[in-house]
Amino acid sequence: MSAMAGETSNQMSEKTSQTSEKAGEKTSQVSDMASEKSSQASHIASEKTSQAGGMLQSAKESVQEAGSQMKAKAEGSAEALKNATGMNN
Repeated sequence: MSAMAGETSNQMSEKTSQTSEKAGEKTSQVSDMASEKSSQASHIASEKTSQAGGMLQSAKESVQEAGSQMKAKAEGSAEALKNATGMNN
């Protein structure tokens, strides 16, 4: 009986060792996948931030151009008013 108990104990130890090894492999795989996904997410976030910056710069330039056009029209209108009222002589 004692020999059988020793053999059963050895088998259980072996199974426990195999299970532990498999769990370690799975943990490593999950960790690698998580690291890869994190890297991908970081890259995508960086791209989106860059795109947003480009869009912001474009909007800023458009607003500045519109402001310049409005200023030129206002100056032209003021000049036309001065000419019409004889204040530009």
